[in-house]
Amino acid sequence: MKHAKRPTRKQKMIMQAAQYNCEDWLVVKDTAEEMIIQNRSLDKTQPKIRTIRKELYK
Repeated sequence: MKHAKRPTRKQKMIMQAAQYNCEDWLVVKDTAEEMIIQNRSLDKTQPKIRTIRKELYK
């Protein structure tokens, strides 16, 4: 799996619209349809991964 990156301003706006705190999440994959995010938790063996459908928050 690739390393997660910090979200851009536009990605932060989508996360906030989906009720996620952008301070706690990193972006793993960003496509036109969905954004896959990973929690910044200390548990690196089983990180929490969520999918946000972009069409719901435009």
